[in-house]
Formats: sequence, C-alpha cells, structure tokens
Amino acid sequence: MSGQGSIDLAPGLWDIAVSSPGHWAPVQRVEINAGERELRLRLWLSATLSGALSFPRGDKSPAEVTLVFSSAPGLDESQAVDKVSTVCPVSNGIWRCDAPAIPLDVQVRARDYIPYYVWDLNLTTGREFSLGRVILERGASLVGWVKRSDGGPVEGVQVSIAPMGGTEKGQTAPRFLPAAPARATRRGFFQLKKLSGGDCWVTATTTGLPPGTVPVNIAADAETALHEPLILAGLSRLTVQVEPPVDPWGAAWSLKLVQVSEQPGAGHFSEEAAHGTADRSGRWSADRLSQGRYLLIVLKEHEESWHTEMVEVAGGVEQSVAVSIGLVTLRGRLRLGSSPLQATLWFGGKNGADRVDMHSDKDGVFEGLLSRTGSWIVDIHATEPELERRLEVDVPESSTPDVEITLPDTLLAGTTVDATGRPWPGARVTIHPLAEQMASSFDSADEEGHFEFRGMTPGPVQLWADGDADHTSGPVMFNVEEASHAAPQTVTIREKLHLSGHVFSAGEPVGGATVTAVPGPEVITSVRPVRTGQDGSFSVSVPYNTRTVDLRILARGYVYKRLAISLPSPGPIRVALPTQGGRLVLEFPDPPNPRNWSSPILVAYHDGQWDYFGSLERWSSLNGESTDNPQLKVIPQVEAGDWAFCFVTPGKKRPASPAEFPRGSCVSGTLLPGGELRLVVPSPPSQTTTRMSENRCPRQAETGTSGQRQESLHL
Repeated sequence: MSGQGSIDLAPGLWDIAVSSPGHWAPVQRVEINAGERELRLRLWLSATLSGALSFPRGDKSPAEVTLVFSSAPGLDESQAVDKVSTVCPVSNGIWRCDAPAIPLDVQVRARDYIPYYVWDLNLTTGREFSLGRVILERGASLVGWVKRSDGGPVEGVQVSIAPMGGTEKGQTAPRFLPAAPARATRRGFFQLKKLSGGDCWVTATTTGLPPGTVPVNIAADAETALHEPLILAGLSRLTVQVEPPVDPWGAAWSLKLVQVSEQPGAGHFSEEAAHGTADRSGRWSADRLSQGRYLLIVLKEHEESWHTEMVEVAGGVEQSVAVSIGLVTLRGRLRLGSSPLQATLWFGGKNGADRVDMHSDKDGVFEGLLSRTGSWIVDIHATEPELERRLEVDVPESSTPDVEITLPDTLLAGTTVDATGRPWPGARVTIHPLAEQMASSFDSADEEGHFEFRGMTPGPVQLWADGDADHTSGPVMFNVEEASHAAPQTVTIREKLHLSGHVFSAGEPVGGATVTAVPGPEVITSVRPVRTGQDGSFSVSVPYNTRTVDLRILARGYVYKRLAISLPSPGPIRVALPTQGGRLVLEFPDPPNPRNWSSPILVAYHDGQWDYFGSLERWSSLNGESTDNPQLKVIPQVEAGDWAFCFVTPGKKRPASPAEFPRGSCVSGTLLPGGELRLVVPSPPSQTTTRMSENRCPRQAETGTSGQRQESLHL
C-alpha cells in the first residue's frame, strides 16, 4: 500500500499521525523548518489488544491505561517496531486498543500502579487478543535482565533483593521486601514488586554458578530499572606479579582486591574480595573471584597504599597482571610562614587510594619514599599550633627530589551564634578557598562557639556553619590577607528556607525523581538531594540568605531539567518534564587531568544558563552510559537549544555567558528536538594564560535559522 500527499505547516515541532482502516502507524514527531521536506510514513496491518483491569479494593478504576509495546526479538527488520506508546480509554474496567499485527512485547501502565509486562505476544491480523485480567498493584518495583556468560539458559533463575543495612552513609533499607524471589523468564526478564524506596543488593542465583549481585537505589512508589544485566559467570583466579618483589625495607608486599560496583543512580559500592601477602618473588594469587571490576591495592606495612589500579576480571578464567612500583626518595621542609612546622603529612590524602605517611620534625624536615613523581594531594595536620590543610604539591622529576612547603601564617577565627547572639556550641564550620580548586576544610566550634582556621592561602574564602539539619548560617564571604591574623568574625546561624513543588509530565505526577537544589550561582555549599513522592511532590531546605536556587531534576525516562528559581517563592513550584530530548556527544582529544586540582574545569551553558558539567556526567551515568572512556562523553535526554562547553580557571569569576571567554576556550552548537549534537571539546587552556576577553566562542556546529514562512511537507 502506498500513497502521496502534501500539507502546508508553519515552522515548529509537529506530531504527524496517519490512519487507514485495518492498518496501524505510530505517531512521528517532526521538526519543521522553512522549505520543502519529504517524510516517509510506514503502516502495519493491525490487530486489537484488550484486557480487564483488577485493582485494589477501594480504588477507582483508572480512566485510561498506556500501552508501551515494541516488536519481539527475531522479527525481520522490515516489520520491526521501535518502542512506542499509545493511550487506551477504560470503560467499565475494560480497555481496548489497536496494535500492529506482529509478535510484540507489551507493557500496560496505569498512573500510580506497578507496570504489567507481557512478552512474545503473537497477534493475528484483524483479530482481537485479550490479555485477560490485568492486576494493578501499588508500591515500588524493580525490573531487569539476567544473562549467563556461557550463553546457557536463564529461564527459572531466581532473583532476590536484600537491604544494604546502612553500609554507606545516608543509605536506607526498604521497609518491606517480597515474600519470595522472582523468577526470570525465558529471555531473562524479572520483576520484583511491592517494594519501598532504599538502597539494596539484587542477587541472581542458579544451580552450578556463583550468584551475580549488583547494588541498586530503589525509587519510592515508582519503577526502577537496572541499566546493566545481572551476569552469572564461573569463578576466576587472578595472579599478580609485583616489581620490585619486596618493599624498600625488605618486607613482603601486602595486596588487597576490592570489588567495585556502580549502578547508575545508586553510586559506587565496594566490598573486599581478597587480602594477602606476596611471596619473596613478589607473586600473589586470589581464587574464587566472581566476574566484575576490582580495585587492586598494593600496600606496605602499616597499611600504607603504594599502588592502585582497576582490574577487569572475566568469568571462569585465569588471569595475570604485572605491577611495577617506582621508588622515589623525597626530602622536604615544612614551614608556617618563616617558622618550621612539626606535623604529619599524608601524600595522596589522609583517606586517599595511594597514601604515604611522612612526619616533619621540630625543624620542619621530612623524608620518605614515594611511588612516583608529579602532582600529589597532601593533607597536613599539626597540633602546635592546631592546623588542618589540604594542598597540591608537585614532586619534580628527579631520583632524589626536594620540595619546600610553606603555609601562609594566616589566621581566620570567629564565633558561631544564633539569631539572638547567643553562642552556638558544636556547630560544624566549613571553609572553602575560592582562589584554588581544593577541598573544603572543617572545624567544630567549641563550647563557647569559637572556631579557627590557620595556614589558609590568602584570597577570598566562603565560610558557613551548620548548627543542625534545619539551621545554617548560609555562605559568608571573607578575604584572607597575606601573613595576617584577621579580626574575629561572627557567624550567625538561622533557620533554613523551605522550597516545595511538584514534578509532572503531560499532566501526570512523576514519582521517584531526584531533585537537587543548588543555592545561588556562586555558592559552594550543597543541599542533600531529595526524591519526589508518589504525587510528584518534593520539599528542600536552603540557607536563609539564599536569593536564587538552581533546581536539577533527574528522572529516568524523561529529559534532564534545570531551572532557576528566585526566592522567596510565591508558592509551590511546578516543574514539567518533557519525555523526548536530544543527545550530546562530546569528544575530548585532550581530556582534562582529574588528578590536577588546579587545572581548568569544564562548565556547560544551555541557552545561556550556566550548569555544572559534573551534573551532566551524573545524568549520563544514571542513563547507563559508560564512563570508562575519558575521550568520549555521551549525554542522552537533554533539552534542545543552544549548548556551549567552556573551560574555567579555578579561582576566577565565572563568566555570565560563553561570549565572555577567550577564543578557543569554548565549543558550541544547536541541538534540535530529538536530534544529536556532536562537539569536539578544545584542549584545556593552561592556568597561566587563561584571560577573559570579549571574543565569542567558535561554533562547532552551525545550523540555519527558521523564518516565518510555511514549509510544504510531502507525505
């Protein structure tokens, strides 16, 4: 069957539908620009799908259900249908909709209920197929797939879920779990129902293979989907050869394997898999390892980490890895101003993966062995005077490098008080240097509310004090002067402002969405993300002196949304989430070095509005995109419009728009609805040469502009 026709349409975004008796066709969304365009529309012979709804006692029957279907695997490409959805009205508990007469996978979705799945339906042209009674249940659910590394059958594999029990800070366990494990279908699909929100371990088990386990954060009153399948594979053996075979003091190396898991939206989780001592030849083996990613750590006595690397372990194999550890003798001196400072220094950070401890004596002299030269993060702790600092130290290329570390003899002290001026003892005080891209430092106010920070680098700092979960000072700006002890500061702690709203899409609430509130464009302090409830509602608290809030809403299946809110808000905020977005593909020929804290950082602008690139990276991970390749970042489901990516020098004021960056610091282009924008990000400029100018960013992808003329669309 074929036909032709044409219609005149104004430029813009249009939904094109075609109908014919006995046939079915999906609705297509099209971006119309000026001029002529030819569009090909396909039709399929149709059948009818129907079913009867069963829902909890006391609930009213939904007015409609949404069918989401796609062609079953193995269908010829000429007949295959990508995932599409259609709304079916419900009358007296019965729903009925047209569908293509091909083998289909079908989801039945109703607002506020757990989705209902049916696989491998065989529909006959012109006939009605009834799913029978479709049972609607409330609560959260988890869906995913199981695979075997040996290609064996997965039907009947049991999938269970267990709470993490708070193994990480902030994790929560579900209040109730299914009474029995779910069983995977012939194709490996499983669904666990009637859950509540929380952090869990999901485990697949079958006879003859070790279990496969991944972590997951289950959204409350919503469906959560695993973005990677649960893998069932045989156990493996990993052999490690370390050179030199013993540590610099002649002792055997200790080795540790930590299995690392990352579930999009759930973060990183780790569990020690093996720990032992190498023999005198530097050889060590770990047996009975399950397939996955492991952090290999080589340690000397006192548990100092000298080397770390990530290792991929395949299922049911024997693998080997060689580790070469460099030995560099470092000598140095530590001073506070012009005076020597006795302290403990942690090269690699006090809690870093690669960590080496050294101690400076009363003359400030320290000496020790490092595994490499180059840039190191160093944490410093002194008791006389009391001092905590983190800074970046460059160890020069040499067989016996020498470094001088001089901390400015500065003091910033103050008192935390409440709104009436009375001391607030025990407040957690955070100070963040704005002139350098380093981590914040912390102190706890004493019984009289006093706190102090020594050795801070001169320049602007942001300071805030948290009294408890509902009270904070909000960010306060100070300037640390060179070699001076500033007058004591008073930091007032007040009750936070509360911001509430609802997230919805196409008029329906979106439950389980993550809402992050970032107070103001220049504020470093963060606010803990919250999740929307079943009705799409959310509530967040921000510092009392916040004037603007950037909201970021992350919900799988919808478009990444960011919007700026002015405070105080006149009422609850309504956030509409589109369901169709575009795709950004960023290529990095020269990726920025994440180990260099002083290197320029990448920021994003969407339609002139600034955003953290890190937020986009988290969104990419949430949607299951790989983070392993530093030269390629794929960011799906983002809003159409003008996008720009620019490098900012740490400590410099963030430009209001890409136009204020020097030439070559940015790349930009226009993303069309449902389209893809591919950009090549320029190399990061050196910190010493980055300056603000009036030159505009070069545009990497130019597109024509739409006039007001109508376009003739040929069908």
